[in-house]
Amino acid sequence: MTAASTTHRRRKCDTGRPHTVDTAGRHWTPRWLALAAITVCSAASYGAAAEPSVWQAARSKKTYAEAETLRAASTALGDYYTLDKSTAGASRVRALDHLRVILERDNGAQSQNVLLRFHLATVYNLLLAQAHVSPRTKLVWLKQARDHLRFVTDHPLTNRTLRREALSDLAIVYAKLGAHHVEIDTYTRALTLEPHAESRAVLLANRAESFMAEGDILRAVRGYRESLQAAPSAATFRLHVTTFWGLAVALDRSGNLDGALQRIVDARRYDPADQAINGPNWFYVPAYDHHWYKALGHWSKARSMRGKEARADALDSAITRWSQYIQRAPATDHWRALARRRLHQCQRERARVLTRR
Repeated sequence: MTAASTTHRRRKCDTGRPHTVDTAGRHWTPRWLALAAITVCSAASYGAAAEPSVWQAARSKKTYAEAETLRAASTALGDYYTLDKSTAGASRVRALDHLRVILERDNGAQSQNVLLRFHLATVYNLLLAQAHVSPRTKLVWLKQARDHLRFVTDHPLTNRTLRREALSDLAIVYAKLGAHHVEIDTYTRALTLEPHAESRAVLLANRAESFMAEGDILRAVRGYRESLQAAPSAATFRLHVTTFWGLAVALDRSGNLDGALQRIVDARRYDPADQAINGPNWFYVPAYDHHWYKALGHWSKARSMRGKEARADALDSAITRWSQYIQRAPATDHWRALARRRLHQCQRERARVLTRR
């Protein structure tokens, strides 16, 4: 489930999570404040010099200015995260744009401060999730996020924690840009730095999505299974549900329809209403790919029903979704021919259901 694909489907878990210093998934603000404090301390060390040189004085002034920027930004970020969930999208966008202005003042977009650049990238990613803008603006924002994250991941002074967070975010950006080869490489780099089982499970599942976008179904299936093995049991709802869905689609596209429908049954043990794949942290690229998920979901539901009419209705919904996928997918789509076969299978199964007594 990732983002960005060319002719393939893709959805990806874009958690929009607050970043943390020590453990994935905790609130972002504490890390920002902690690292900003480090920046302030560094600035103070410059000021403690007995007779600073001209270069030291200039560097000290810049360091203090960046520390002040980070301090102001951390306050603005805290305000953003405390907004009520019912707050209108326009208010959220204004808050994020205010945060962007703070970070970009004094030529912040070209700053050598990795923390400042990392947070700029995060602001652009959050704006992409909140703002309804033109495709051109989205592309500009994605490239801005990509460039800031590249700077952070490649900078020799970036610490291990920040580098792995930046690599994970950069992979999501590459997914949305459709750069699947480099996306896979970026997830692989992030995995070498990620020690936490829960976060490794997310990275493995997202990389599996990348393999599926490239048409490498065997590696996609293997990747989803590795993700399920890596995920701690306490994270079942958050991680296993979406991974079961990803594995279901990969199995179906490998020719194992029955196995695919069973994985959806597994997912619905934890999420009967399919909230995980319909929430704000889940995106499909290309957009029409969600019809494949819906089709399998209706088909799985049909097989769990006893009443003839109810089963036929669920199969009819699946047929509609297969048709929509076929209508929207370009001729170059990897899975369009298989979607046609699934459509015909679904139609035959519905006919058999209706002829039974």
